[in-house]
Amino acid sequence: MGDLDLVRRFAQGECRAAEEVVRVYYPHVLRTLILLCRDKDLAEDLTQDTFVKARFRAMAFEGAGTVKAWLTKIAFREYLQ
Repeated sequence: MGDLDLVRRFAQGECRAAEEVVRVYYPHVLRTLILLCRDKDLAEDLTQDTFVKARFRAMAFEGAGTVKAWLTKIAFREYLQ
């Protein structure tokens, strides 16, 4: 299964796809946010927010970049808010 297919299934609310996205990318997103905000509790909250936002923005993912880069961009925007 490719990244585009995985994200499309995630967008449609498929539980296994959501579990896979979180399992694979949660550690990276959390580490990125810890480095940015230097507060583990806040980073955990922002990571949760990132995956919620990603679920609703997943249909816009076109596969031009990687899922990791896409989620990192969403996480960074969450951090800036």
